[in-house]
Amino acid sequence: MKLRVTRFILAIFALAAVALASSTFVIPASIAFAQAGRSARTFVVKPAGNLADIVARAPDSSTIVVVGEHWLTPRAYVDSTCGNCEDPKKLVNATVGLVVSGRAKRIVGISPDASVIHTRSGYGVLFDHCTRCVIESLSVTDGARDADGNATDAAIVVKESSVAVYNNRIRDNIGDSTTVRKVTVGIMGVTGREGSNVEIAQNDIVRNSWDGIALYRDARALIHSNLIDGVDLARGEAIGGGRGVGIGLTWNADAEVTGNLVRRYWKGIGVFVDARALILDNVVEDVATWGISLWDADKGHARAEIRHNVVFRSGACGVAIISGRAVSDSSAVVGGAGGTERPGGTWLVPDVVEDGGQVQVRVRVAPKDEWEWKTQAEREAEREGAQKALRASFSENALVMTGQNPKYDSGEPYCFQQALALHKMPPGFGEAGTIFYSNRETGGKPGARDIDRRAFLAAVAGLEQELRHRPPTSDSEFLKWLEAERRK
Repeated sequence: MKLRVTRFILAIFALAAVALASSTFVIPASIAFAQAGRSARTFVVKPAGNLADIVARAPDSSTIVVVGEHWLTPRAYVDSTCGNCEDPKKLVNATVGLVVSGRAKRIVGISPDASVIHTRSGYGVLFDHCTRCVIESLSVTDGARDADGNATDAAIVVKESSVAVYNNRIRDNIGDSTTVRKVTVGIMGVTGREGSNVEIAQNDIVRNSWDGIALYRDARALIHSNLIDGVDLARGEAIGGGRGVGIGLTWNADAEVTGNLVRRYWKGIGVFVDARALILDNVVEDVATWGISLWDADKGHARAEIRHNVVFRSGACGVAIISGRAVSDSSAVVGGAGGTERPGGTWLVPDVVEDGGQVQVRVRVAPKDEWEWKTQAEREAEREGAQKALRASFSENALVMTGQNPKYDSGEPYCFQQALALHKMPPGFGEAGTIFYSNRETGGKPGARDIDRRAFLAAVAGLEQELRHRPPTSDSEFLKWLEAERRK
C-alpha cells in the first residue's frame, strides 16, 4: 500500500526525536508554517501521553502526531441520532474512545506499524463536527462491541464532519463474542453518518466483524483504492472478520466507489434503499453470497452505474438488480438536489458529462463559491440534466465463477442463482458488454450466458490491464488465477 506521509510529517520527525522525553512536544508556530504552511501547532504524543485529552484540548489547525501504541479508556456516550434506524431520532447508548472536533485537525502516525491506537470502544475514533480534518498513517484496532444493537460501532465514525481517512490499517475490531452473538451486528471499519463528507482512500481495512465501510443517511463519500478483507469470512453465529457487507451504502447515501479490492466477506458491494453510487474498477472476490447488489428494499429508488468491475467466486449470484420503483421528479438527482452543501465550505456537485456517446453523472467535490455563483436558472438546468441522466446501468463487467454454493440454489434469501440476477430493473436500465465465464446456476448447470475459454481470455484483456495498473486490485486473487489460466 502506498505510504502517504506528508512532507510536513517527515520534516518534523527529526525535531521530534530529540523531544520524546516529554509526552507532548510543541514545535514553534514559525517552524510549522515554514515547513508546511498549514498547521499552527504540532503535538507529538508518545505512549505516556494522554492522547484523548491532548486531542480534545488541541486548538484548530493542529497536527497531532501519534508515536507508539496507545490504549484508550472508553467513555459512555449517548448518540443523539440513530444512523441505521427507521426512526433516526432515536437515542443510542454507546462508548467512545477518542473524540475529534473543531477545524483542520490532523491525527497522523509515523506509519501503521509504528503508530497504533487500541480504542477498546464501540465508536473508536469519533469525528463529531470536525471540518476539514484528517486521520492518516495509523493502525486503529481492538474495538469493543456495544450492547445496544443500534450503535453504529466502528473503528472510525464520521458524523457532521468533513474528513479524509488515508493510509490507515483498520484491523481486528471484533468485539466480545457473547455481545456480538446477542446483538448480531459487529464492529465496522469506517462509517459515514449524518452530514458527513468523507474521502476514504488507500486503507487496509482488515478483519473487522461487520461492514468494512458503511454510509448511512446524508453521508457522501469518495471511496477508492482500499483493501477490504474479512480474512475469516465468518458466517452465522461464528465470530470473526468478514461478517456484513464489504462496502454498503444505504438510506440516501451517495458515493463514488472506485478501485477497491473486497474479499472474504459475507457480501460484497451494496447500494440500498435510496442510495446512489458510481461503482467502477473494483474487484469483489471470494464472498459467501452476492458480489454486488442494487436493492430498493421495496421503498426506495436505489440507483448505481456499475462499470468495469469483476465479481470472482461468489456463493450466491454475482450481481443482483432488485430496484424497480419509478423515480419521482424530486428525488432523481445525485445528493437530492443539484448541489449539496457539505461541511468545510465545499459542495457535492453532480456533473452531467458525455462519455462514449452516453450521458453520465459524476459526483465531485467543488469549492463552495463554484456552486454559489451560479444563477438559479443555471442550477435548475443542471438539476434537470442530472435528473434525466441518472439511470441505473451495468456495463463491461466480468462475472466469473459465481453461484458456487448449492445452498442458495433456491434463490432465497438473496437472489436468483445466476451470474446476473435481474429481479426488477429501474426505468431505463441498460446492460451491455458483460463477460460471463465458468459460472454455476441452480442444480449445477453451467451459466446460460457463459462464453468459452478462448473468447473469455480475449474479452477480459482490457479490464485485466486496468486492474493490474492500480493497487490494491493488482494483488487480487482474480488476477493471479487469470495469469495461471493464460499459462495453460
